[in-house]
Amino acid sequence: MDPPSAGSSIPLRITAGILGAPAGWMAFALLLPLAVFEAKKSWKAARVPTASRRERVLAGVAAGTYAASALASLTLLSMRL
Repeated sequence: MDPPSAGSSIPLRITAGILGAPAGWMAFALLLPLAVFEAKKSWKAARVPTASRRERVLAGVAAGTYAASALASLTLLSMRL
């Protein structure tokens, strides 16, 4: 099968780039959706007004950590693709 050409759709090129990456790079590709999902979930938890201050702070720290993980994965994948 030929690699996707420049005229191919963006999702096809991204999928081909991820699947064509060595196994070490795939870890970052698999981490990205999880990190984004967890960052959103933690951010929502940090904004619950009935939660204690401690819970909101910890959820905010978790959201920041997950967001940084997503950004790092995206940066490493963009260098690969």
